[in-house]
Order: sequence, then C-alpha cells, then structure tokens
Amino acid sequence: MEQGRVKQIILEADLNGMSYGTLKEKLGITIHAAKVLVAESMHIVDLDGRLVHQDAFIDWEDGADLLEGILSKLMQKNDGYVSSKQLYEYAKVEMGMFLNDNDVNEERLVYDIAQHLFDKVGYHGRHYRFFSKSHISSLENNITSNLDVYRKYAEDQGGVFTFSALENYLDSICLGTGNLRMQMRVPNEPIFFYYESGTFMYADSMHINLAWIHTIKEALGALLAEVGGHIILRKLPPAWLEQLPALPGGRLWTPLLLQSVLRCYSQQLNARTIPALNGQNLDTLHAMLVTGDSMIQDFGDVVVTWLLDNAIEQRNFEAEELRSKLAEAGIVQGNELIYNMPKALKQDGRFAWDASGTHVSIKIK
Repeated sequence: MEQGRVKQIILEADLNGMSYGTLKEKLGITIHAAKVLVAESMHIVDLDGRLVHQDAFIDWEDGADLLEGILSKLMQKNDGYVSSKQLYEYAKVEMGMFLNDNDVNEERLVYDIAQHLFDKVGYHGRHYRFFSKSHISSLENNITSNLDVYRKYAEDQGGVFTFSALENYLDSICLGTGNLRMQMRVPNEPIFFYYESGTFMYADSMHINLAWIHTIKEALGALLAEVGGHIILRKLPPAWLEQLPALPGGRLWTPLLLQSVLRCYSQQLNARTIPALNGQNLDTLHAMLVTGDSMIQDFGDVVVTWLLDNAIEQRNFEAEELRSKLAEAGIVQGNELIYNMPKALKQDGRFAWDASGTHVSIKIK
C-alpha cells in the first residue's frame, strides 16, 4: 500500500517531480525510508534528487528505446565503455526531441535516466555498470575511474601505446586529457612506464613479481660490479639488456624503460639513476646508472667521475665546450642542458663559474 501511495504522490507532481524531503513529509516517514521506497520502485526515476514517475515523461518508452540504442552502439564501438559526456553528446543529437519535451538538458540527467533503465530496471534485459556519475561499462568491465579507462586502453593495445594515441582515444570518448600524466600516476606509481619518449608500457603486461624483481636485481648487480659501480645509461650493452625479463610483444628493453622501472623499484633493485637536471621530463634519459649505495650522488659527481675515469686533465671549460664533451660521452644528448650548465652544476663548490655563466673551473682533489 505504501509503495502505491509513493507512486501516486510522485505521479501527481508530473515532470516537476519532488525532492526526497517533500516525499518524506507527505508520507510522514524518514528520509532513509523514503529512499528505500524509491529504490524499490521500478517506476520512479531519480533525476539528481528530483523524483519523477516514468509515466510523467512524454514518450517515455520511445526515449528509453533511443537511449538503449545509443548505449548499445557506444558499448560496441568502445569495447564495453561509455563516458557520461559521450552519452550526453550522442543523446543530444539522436534523441533531442525527447530531451527537449521533458526538459532534460544536462549531462547528469541523461546519465540518471540511463542508470535507472540499465542498472535499476534492466530495460529489455540489458544491464550495465554505473559509477560516480561519470562511467558506464559492460558487466565484464568494472570501470570506476579515469585510471581504469587508461588501464583498459593499455590492455587493449597489448601493453604498449603512445601518449598521443591515448589522448586521441580519450578525446573520442569525451574524457578530458588535462594533466593526463598525473592522472596516470606516472611520476609516483608503477602502473605505466616510459618505454621510449612518448611511448608507454603497461606494468600489468610485464608480469612484475618477486621473481621478476630478483632477475633484474641480479643482472644489475653483476653489471655494476663489472663496471666499477657506475655506467652511463646510454652505454648500456645491448647484449646485457637482452638478459632482462621478456616484455610484451617480444619488445627489447630500452635504457629509458629500465630508468622508469628504477624510479619505482630502486630500493628493491639496489640501483638508481642520476639525472642531469632535477625536474627534467620523465622521458628524458638520465646521465648515469649507479649502485644504490654509490658515492655518486648528483650530476656534479657524474661529471667529476667521468673526468677521472677517462683521465681527462683539462679543468677549465667554456660552458658549451663542457656540455658538448658530455654529449659526446653520452651523458647528455643533443641540445640537453644547452644554456643550462650553470643551473645543472649550481651550489657545487667544485665548479667555479664566472659571472656570466659561460666559463667554469673545476677543482678536483
């Protein structure tokens, strides 16, 4: 009887609907009880807190059929995922009359109708997952965040993809790409690793486990012991890289991938890399690979170590001359650090720069 009263009260409110608070007062019950009654009714649609009986909508079944068709098409197109914004963009084009007639003029409202039909009701036997008023996925895909979207895309690409291709995909499904690398958690978490500049490898496709970590640790330990505890990253022997665990698609390891792995697993692998300049892009290859307990701590140490290892007696350099020699050695690449040598070697008493920052004298004890 209570359920019948709820339907009748809300139906009388027509498309204006009513809030849970108003329903509570009319029935003399608690907010919680009102929400339970609405949840149990297959005929009441919750439009962002505005309760509307489906019979109050103009051409409800026509609208439901159109929405079903749109979702079915997008699920197939996107391999089991639809964003709230993408659904709204398609709905505005393909069911604009229904939206206009029923004053449904916001993305959230279209999402709520879809959630009512395909989560609560199971319209025509169809069910999808809805989460956070942003994501809709097939039952096989439990997508609850943008990060889950990135993960699924990476998996669908076989574990390797370019950043630009991901951006294009996200644009196609109407998901924003602002601050994307941070949303992918690239700087801090072992989810996506740089493989090459502009190209990522998905960690899940690499099958990282304790045995995987142990294999790389052993290989790094043997290599660094052989070369005196440090090596220029660009000088890593290709044959040594081939000893590392297999990668998806039979791809070969790159120094940048190893650097990316070390960013997250440095302690477990007892090795680390040293950048030429703090704050560089994460897809810029670092200057040197060293053991975890190495005395080589920063770029200044890298430069001094290189001078000593190669018995270079010169101690006075023009800034560009020193940078060019470091580029020849593979410590930096191309135009890296051009005009930035004083910044890379600042606050290091061994490097005495003139006032213009164009000449340096190096003091090595």
